[in-house]
Amino acid sequence: MYATARSRKGAGQMKKVIGWIVLILVIFYIGTNPGPAADIAQGIGHGLADAFRNIGVFLRNLAS
Repeated sequence: MYATARSRKGAGQMKKVIGWIVLILVIFYIGTNPGPAADIAQGIGHGLADAFRNIGVFLRNLAS
């Protein structure tokens, strides 16, 4: 039982380390390539806006 608790704690620590590494790499990418990073962010923003717009259309059609 003790070994399972230790492995869970180790897995949680590994997730934190991987999360920090990913965050550092993203910041590095944005710092070294701001143009393409801005294009990616803009594409994500447009995708989210389209998703919410489509949900609004669905709900409006559902109500009528």
